[in-house]
Amino acid sequence: MSAHEKHNSTNGGYETQDVSPRPAAEFTLMLILLMVFAMALMWGLFRYLDSRHQAAQPPEHPMAEALPAELPEPRLQPNPPADLQVIRREEREQLTSYGWVDRQNGVARIPVQRAMEILTAKGLPTRAGSQEARK
Repeated sequence: MSAHEKHNSTNGGYETQDVSPRPAAEFTLMLILLMVFAMALMWGLFRYLDSRHQAAQPPEHPMAEALPAELPEPRLQPNPPADLQVIRREEREQLTSYGWVDRQNGVARIPVQRAMEILTAKGLPTRAGSQEARK
């Protein structure tokens, strides 16, 4: 039996010495410092490149107008789903209620369901000559 095997058999087969935490702590500290340095370097580089970009921009034309406080029509809808609900509610009300379309000429609207009942009871209006042409 070798000396190495004798040593492992006496301590149960595991390592008896601990790893020193100092090298791990030094590595972690150096990694943090390197990251902070890299971030500071990137921040400085971006500031430098942004200043060069701003300096390279042509000056604004003196005849250019500033945008008005409120843009002209047509504007985008701020809340399309709510607008759609309002439109559908109004359409549903027109389809299910009575009301005047043109009161002066006697044109009114009736609910669709009632119009279908009247149409099935009376039938569609026909012209006098249309029945003879079918025969």
